[in-house]
Amino acid sequence: MGSRPWTPDSAIKNFAQLRKRIIQPAVAELKAKDGMDIEWTPKKQGGRKITALEFVFQKQARPGESYETAAARIAKNREMGLSG
Repeated sequence: MGSRPWTPDSAIKNFAQLRKRIIQPAVAELKAKDGMDIEWTPKKQGGRKITALEFVFQKQARPGESYETAAARIAKNREMGLSG
C-alpha cells in the first residue's frame, strides 16, 4: 500500500481491508448513533472466496423496556413483516 491512498478497488480484492476500513466502522457507528443491534456474516459458495455479506438489523430495547418485552415485540413484528 505504501503512501498510495486506499481505494474501494483494493477492498474488493482484500476482504480484510474491506472489513477493517468500511464494515466494522460503519457497524460501530450505527450501533452508537441509532442503537441498532447489527450482526453480519460473510457468505461463501464453495471455496474460500466471499461472495456475499448477510446483515441482520434489530432495534435494541427501548428505554425502560425489558429484554423479554423487546424480544416479544421484535418477534411479533417479524411475523407481521415489520422491522423492530
